[in-house]
Amino acid sequence: MQPQIETLHSYQHQILIANPSLDNSWFEKTVIYIAEDSDQQTTGLVLNKPHQFKVSDLLDYFSFSPAGSAETRPELGEHVRLGGPVDKEHGFILHRHRNNWPNSINLDDGLVLSTSEAFLKAIAADEAERPYLVFLGVASWHPGQLTEEIQRNSWLTCPYDPAIVFDVPIDQHWQHALASLGIDPVFLSSEAGHA
Repeated sequence: MQPQIETLHSYQHQILIANPSLDNSWFEKTVIYIAEDSDQQTTGLVLNKPHQFKVSDLLDYFSFSPAGSAETRPELGEHVRLGGPVDKEHGFILHRHRNNWPNSINLDDGLVLSTSEAFLKAIAADEAERPYLVFLGVASWHPGQLTEEIQRNSWLTCPYDPAIVFDVPIDQHWQHALASLGIDPVFLSSEAGHA
């Protein structure tokens, strides 16, 4: 039986950055926003794994006719993101504006995590305030699991940065998140070091 590792702080509202030890796994070079860290579980959204669906495809799936086209509304051509390998058939929207959307959870710094079809309708009608990110699935850890993975050198953590979450192009998240910590990816190792 392995000893229980005690969590000293919460990872909620932090950003996880995959270390090279996760190369060749589903989480290779991922950047994850941690939306919830409780004694029940830790839940996050992978920011930089594009799904084959675009936002317009998801709207079509729900029979929401979008106002305008991808030419006039570039956000319709953005990729939905694979939020994680759990609940991949469920949609989640991370956004900044608290308008009392149904099926929504208020997070830190004015962020909101929503599973509301009403928000998708607002996207279709071009009435949803930007920025927002649309995900299918989440990343999830059992209690203590994420702490163990961090101690094994699988993840780096950095404070929430709205630019990393909303402004960085999807293919540049990993490099940008590392740069926010002053780290050049060339110098990363998959080996854990302990004093």
